[in-house]
Amino acid sequence: MASVRLRRGVVIAFLTSFFMWPNAKTEMQTNGSEELLPLLEKSRPCNKVSLLPNGWCMDDEMMPRYVGENSEQSTDVQLYTHEGYNKCLANKTVVFIGDSRVRYQYMHLAGYLKSKQFMKCDDQSPYHPENTSNDPECYLIDYESHGGRDWFTWYKESLTMLTDLNNNASSTAEAQQDSLCDCFRGGGPTGSYENRYTRRRTQYGEINLIYLQSSTGTVFVNQEFPPFNSFDSTSPTRCMPGECSPQNRNNTFTGDVKAALWDILPRLNATHAFINLGWKHKFPFRAQSEFTCVMKEYMQAHPNIKLHLMSHPPKSLDIPNPLKDFDANNLKCGDDVGVLDRSIVNEDVPIFWYWDSMHVLSILNEEYNHQLIKKICPIV
Repeated sequence: MASVRLRRGVVIAFLTSFFMWPNAKTEMQTNGSEELLPLLEKSRPCNKVSLLPNGWCMDDEMMPRYVGENSEQSTDVQLYTHEGYNKCLANKTVVFIGDSRVRYQYMHLAGYLKSKQFMKCDDQSPYHPENTSNDPECYLIDYESHGGRDWFTWYKESLTMLTDLNNNASSTAEAQQDSLCDCFRGGGPTGSYENRYTRRRTQYGEINLIYLQSSTGTVFVNQEFPPFNSFDSTSPTRCMPGECSPQNRNNTFTGDVKAALWDILPRLNATHAFINLGWKHKFPFRAQSEFTCVMKEYMQAHPNIKLHLMSHPPKSLDIPNPLKDFDANNLKCGDDVGVLDRSIVNEDVPIFWYWDSMHVLSILNEEYNHQLIKKICPIV
């Protein structure tokens, strides 16, 4: 920890003298007779600095941005606003499948939709020394950040943090954003379950985000939760967050990720799915590469469901050489499926952008979700 603090101190000392641009304004766009909508930020300048790794630059709000290894010394970046996220995701069901690193990206995205601002966690403190504490939302992507509370408490509190009732709402069915958690943490991976469902209502239409856990390669879907029961079900047998133990659930579906694609995604009315098979030691690069051909076959049968393979972020010890475990250019059927590469982005990033050896904090999760939203709604 001492070495991390020293590196943060060096960053702060450098950045206090760094040139500050004026704040970027929001660009208003029109589409036919639609009202002016702030869907995209105005392009903002972003300069490479020596304290960031190759491929990253610092924008005018002192936020690191990934622009690729071959970018110029000074470039412009353009991102979707919160309004843009809402419009892009409206009338879509986006399914995340994978381990805890996929879950935290899902939590980061659902948290942003609710709070309307990206969380700033401990990884950003060197660039924003005026912020002396983490945003409360950081608890969503780092369950240990509030004193290492137990999983049961985290399931309940994180669910509350992802729910936002309208002032005039009389029930959760009228919530602007509501969430479900089919969650239990038992002994070992085979006794643990975590599937999450977030529904958000916007002026553009309804957004559905779903996370299905796959750590060891098996997906379990409880009969009391979507797609086998409605989101708004008041069934007395639906388990409460943290209480969905093997004795308190009935798994209508149990199968591997391939089976979940064929059986569960159509039932969920999925439009997009971002898929990670599970723990890397169980599903090395060869397995991921082969699975892209499964995805290709699936999309040929379901052309209205877009699939994207999600790579693992490298462990913090592997950030100098992330390509040793994942190379997006060498996937067997990679040219025929989408790929969200969370490996190359992490190359040589500061170690304090992680909160432990495997899980990343706010800077990288934000970058992953900016890339995800551009996969769904490319900026032309």
